[in-house]
Amino acid sequence: MEIEDHYALLLGIHSPWEISSVQLSMTANRVDIVVEYSDTSGVYPECGVLSPKHYDRESRTWRHLHASLPRVQCKTHAVKMLKSHLNGLLNYFHHRISNAVAEGLNSKIQTVKSNARGYRSFEGFRTSILFYCGKLDMLP
Repeated sequence: MEIEDHYALLLGIHSPWEISSVQLSMTANRVDIVVEYSDTSGVYPECGVLSPKHYDRESRTWRHLHASLPRVQCKTHAVKMLKSHLNGLLNYFHHRISNAVAEGLNSKIQTVKSNARGYRSFEGFRTSILFYCGKLDMLP
């Protein structure tokens, strides 16, 4: 029995999923397991229709388990999804309002937060945000 088969048995992973690699790092006390979806098609969960799969998502990681999740497309349910969101989609074209500016500002604030790796006070954090978002320079 190979190590991949051993881990598949331990974790309860069965077809169409398979473990493609197992990396053991003794220095980091870590075992990384890469799981892949082996079939070329999948069943759409809502209606049970067999559809071709495609990868349009990035690889996900749960602790030491890495996997790329396949997605399937069902034409019937794609139309159903569009119908359920139709009011929101049409509102943009009617009012020309979106939350893109708020999302962009939030992204800038998250960049400031991650670059600093913590602030001693809220006032320091606030000042950094105002400087960064206002495109101000600290130099006189």
